[in-house]
Amino acid sequence: MAASFAPAGTPGPVDHQRGPDAETPATTVGEAPTEESTPIPTPPDFLFTPIPATPKFPQRKVGPINEEQLQREMLAAAFSIFGWSTNFRLRSAYYSEIMGAGPGKDDILPTDRPVFETAGEAEKCLTDREPVQVVNVTGDSRAYPLQIMIWHEVVNDTVGGEPVVVTY
Repeated sequence: MAASFAPAGTPGPVDHQRGPDAETPATTVGEAPTEESTPIPTPPDFLFTPIPATPKFPQRKVGPINEEQLQREMLAAAFSIFGWSTNFRLRSAYYSEIMGAGPGKDDILPTDRPVFETAGEAEKCLTDREPVQVVNVTGDSRAYPLQIMIWHEVVNDTVGGEPVVVTY
């Protein structure tokens, strides 16, 4: 039997499956609830709102589709396949079920010719342990703070006379 903890003054271990006298089921560990006990607040209803089940689609309707059906589904899903080399006619779900998040393809513009601060100026907004990406080319070093790279993701720069692309 695994070790159990009982409130002070309780003789010996308690079998929490059966209770202290092994005849009655256990109800709680610690003090027994009293009428003066504070009731447990009920969580808001939105925490228990059921999520609708994904409808089951007949196998014949999900799978390869023709060009006309693809165009209809792309319009309904508000999604453009322009510029993609993927065969979108092969699919295992309706495109209208897919919800987009974040920027689309090529929507993040690179930072060109970034402006840098001296180490003294940077101390105003960066801590000593700030994570950065470091590029060093022939002794010319640059630090790209991750707190900025998270938003810009791509930097086109020249370091040590060489063009570089820094990505995150």
